[in-house]
Amino acid sequence: MLAVGLLTGLALGALSATLLLQRRSRIVEIQRGYKWISAEFHYEIDEQDPHQHTHFVKIYIEATRDGAFLFRNQYLWSGSGSEAPLEVTSKGHRLLGEVKKSSGWAAYYVDLGHEMQKGERSCVEIVQRLTDSGEKFDPFIAKTVQERIDELTLSISLPQHLRPLAVWRIERTGFGPGAKVVRRDQGELGNGSPTAVFVKKNPKIGHNYELLWEYQHGRSIYG
Repeated sequence: MLAVGLLTGLALGALSATLLLQRRSRIVEIQRGYKWISAEFHYEIDEQDPHQHTHFVKIYIEATRDGAFLFRNQYLWSGSGSEAPLEVTSKGHRLLGEVKKSSGWAAYYVDLGHEMQKGERSCVEIVQRLTDSGEKFDPFIAKTVQERIDELTLSISLPQHLRPLAVWRIERTGFGPGAKVVRRDQGELGNGSPTAVFVKKNPKIGHNYELLWEYQHGRSIYG
């Protein structure tokens, strides 16, 4: 039995949701004063001590109006342990206040150093140093796209002794248990120390993109 009416209704519903997210993204861009151009998230695990992790963030933004001076971002880390003070490494920028945590999520603000002019671009660079002393880290790096963006890059660098069995590039319709997988393909691991990259041009608003790696003994990096 072919449920044509139901299939069409679901398609229209998905289209309406996408249009709503796009409209909300444009409103947010105007309100906060900038839009994302591209984003790079790189995760490294230390060669000597697998409990020591470093997350590098590089986000290019463009002012949508005059006067933007504050950048906001948030993250959720699956590890359990300590986090060193967040480092803002881009020139002329500084962390404003403390990282605020709520329900596992952490949000922070970066002072851009001056009021941007409409059309002006800037690159915000962040370094996070994390210690997974509780060994709870789940081996993946992911981004749910909440705004228009030209290019998203997820990448990892691992010690040779933690070379995984496989690495997967996954795209889902959203974040959470109800999201559907629309893409899952195996990524390539570089020679020497294992590295992998997932680059997505014009990612869809609302979709979740993930670079996940796994081992023969399961998901934990600690065996």
